[in-house]
Amino acid sequence: MVGYASRNLFCCLGYVGFSGDRTPYGMDCAADFAGVLAQYLDIPLECMGQPAEPSDVPWDAALGLSVPFFNRVSRRFHELLSAKARPILVTPRCATSIATLPVVNHYHPDVVVLWLDAHGDLNTPNTSPSGYLGGMPLAAGLGVWDSGYGAGLSGDRVIHIGGRDWDESELEFIDSRSMTTLATMTTQKELQQLASLIHGRNVYVHIDTDVYEPSEVVAEYAVADGLTRVDVATMLSAVLKCSTLIGLEITELSPRNDAQKASSYQALLDSFAPLNS
Repeated sequence: MVGYASRNLFCCLGYVGFSGDRTPYGMDCAADFAGVLAQYLDIPLECMGQPAEPSDVPWDAALGLSVPFFNRVSRRFHELLSAKARPILVTPRCATSIATLPVVNHYHPDVVVLWLDAHGDLNTPNTSPSGYLGGMPLAAGLGVWDSGYGAGLSGDRVIHIGGRDWDESELEFIDSRSMTTLATMTTQKELQQLASLIHGRNVYVHIDTDVYEPSEVVAEYAVADGLTRVDVATMLSAVLKCSTLIGLEITELSPRNDAQKASSYQALLDSFAPLNS
């Protein structure tokens, strides 16, 4: 279970609703895995919402369809963070971070965000090759485009980990905003760099499950050569050792059948083992 001193501060949220979903898979298992994770960590579970019809529409239409869900998530994050709770959110899509990141930054204006994702999620409506809302949430949190939910993050407080499928505009943006990128968590140099950047800081962790090697976790937009469960556990160990974990969100988990659920869930639980020590 989560360490005794902080266990009562954490709660696990299994929130389901339309968040730019093009397929039903993320909505199918978010609340299910949240229940598994809450039991593993021995923390309270709160579920909200229900699966909705997916829709492959441009970003602006997807944002409009997501408003009811995003508003509920934003309100609940305000309630929890104002009470000094630490949410562990499992939700279908990365786009939900449009609603969570501004609230996290509001209550923790010094927060460092660790963004684990195979993709940059730094596109804007003007730069996105696909027009997919799920490729824009981190850029929204940084205030590069106006989502309607606020912003507040600065590039020097974002550490992008595991990225390997970048758009050219995203790479240019990273350079212009002094963002840190770490390809893996396997070298001592990377671990030392991470530790130096987060030492004594409040840290919020975002995990898009496509950051994993596809054989480890089944995610919606899989990219080869990802992180392993050991890599993620090593990162979380570093976070717990030298900083304060104020929240965590898990998105894009998309197994198609019971066998894929079992293997993906176990890989994720192994990743979160440091929270259980």
